[in-house]
Amino acid sequence: MFVWILFSGCTRREPTSWDSDLRGPLAFGKLSMDDVVADSLLYADEAGLWHLFYEESLTDFELDSIVEIPDTVIVNEYPLLVSGAFLPGFTLPIAQVQQINIQHPTVQLMHARMKSGQLRYRVVSPVDGFLNCSLSIPGLTLNGVQQTIAVNTTPPPAGQDFISEGFIDLAGAELDLTGESGSSFNRIAVAFNVVVDPNSSQSAIVAAGDEITLELSFVQPKLAYARGYFGTHHYDLNEQVDFSAFAAMPEGALNIEGASMQFNIRNAVGIDAQIDFEQISNYNQNNQASIVLEHPTLYNAINITRAHDNDGSVQAYEYNFDVNASNSNLDAFLENLPNQFTLQGDVVVNPLGNVSDGNDFIYTDDALEANIIMDIPMRFGMQDLHLTDTLRLTNTAEEIPLDGELLLWINNGFPVEGLVSLYIIENGNRITLAENLQIDSAVPTTIPASPTPAESWLTIEVNREQLSKINEANPLLIDVTLQTPAAPATVGIYVDQHIDFKLILDGTYTIQYGE
Repeated sequence: MFVWILFSGCTRREPTSWDSDLRGPLAFGKLSMDDVVADSLLYADEAGLWHLFYEESLTDFELDSIVEIPDTVIVNEYPLLVSGAFLPGFTLPIAQVQQINIQHPTVQLMHARMKSGQLRYRVVSPVDGFLNCSLSIPGLTLNGVQQTIAVNTTPPPAGQDFISEGFIDLAGAELDLTGESGSSFNRIAVAFNVVVDPNSSQSAIVAAGDEITLELSFVQPKLAYARGYFGTHHYDLNEQVDFSAFAAMPEGALNIEGASMQFNIRNAVGIDAQIDFEQISNYNQNNQASIVLEHPTLYNAINITRAHDNDGSVQAYEYNFDVNASNSNLDAFLENLPNQFTLQGDVVVNPLGNVSDGNDFIYTDDALEANIIMDIPMRFGMQDLHLTDTLRLTNTAEEIPLDGELLLWINNGFPVEGLVSLYIIENGNRITLAENLQIDSAVPTTIPASPTPAESWLTIEVNREQLSKINEANPLLIDVTLQTPAAPATVGIYVDQHIDFKLILDGTYTIQYGE
């Protein structure tokens, strides 16, 4: 027994191997319209039919730029008309400037409410003494309180001036720009007074030629509201709107049925306007095709009535222009699946001049805008319409030397036939596993939204090299091409319709032990 054990331990082992069958799920998934188009762009009607709903601003006319108060610096010099020593409490006689002029080339502002900004001041005094300087601004109120700038000076060092600086925060402030008369524009009433400090223990010494300088500056003033006459202005329209909603649509040729488009122009400003669209077109970057929207009256000048202001409650004017297949080439326009939408034309503000007698108004957060609204029922005629998705692997890849086949199970809930292709994505490139495998159409029933799904089993031959590439870094891509039975027939795409699929690995691998 001892000898047998000894010699058997020195015996060389030959490699041992055997084959084993392997069958199991590799990936699974589902294709539906809400997987392809963003949920925010889809809604279902009462019958369950998907609609693509798209709303986009064509242009914001930024009319608040019309009534901007420019950064303004106003320097007022107040010569002291006397000289000598003046007792505490004495009011120095000065030539008071009673209003500040806001220079604006086209706009005549009568009232404004500030959104933000500052009124900065700088007082310079050469007087050897203690003075109380006060600038009252009846035209500037905050929460109903008149604003005042008060500066108390002290005797400056010999040969120098006293300087004081500060600011008033204009957020929420009201500006009356009718001036002293109450009937002017771009003017703010002010009153400047200089008194020798009553509490001072010494007289103020005023030398001949002394003058006090008051510098006021509006810094980054933004208006929330303005009233006055805003002038006549011309704007050129050359707007390009991103049509990413259509760029994200499945590739292929479409026969769209029942789509509608609406141009909505909303004027919440107290001015009249005229819009003249010269051309509306789109562009498909993939096929480099451009379509011009045709309509018999769209390109006529559109007169936009001014809004009404009822004590802060604005009644906006809305203009809706409907475009559909019966009055335009809208179907062809949308079937181009555009990436870009171009709008060209011009806008005239106050084309008839000052018809409001200085009562134009604007709330800058809600002005004049143009929007496009599209509603496209997903009732398509499809020619090579592609739905694609990345397959979710059931587990991480394992390096198993295997030869065999993939079984692709398709459960098609769309009432159209299709072709399915399967790829490995490696470094952004497609490695073909199978292309254009036929799948059956769901069978229509008396309920259009609920056809009977059709099952298809597809066999895909694979080898070890191909399988070794399937992992998390190299996902699988499924591409399903749908096509209606006979163009231009159309079918509806409903909420509960989708394509389920499973990918099953079926093959033989070799297990080997030994050297």
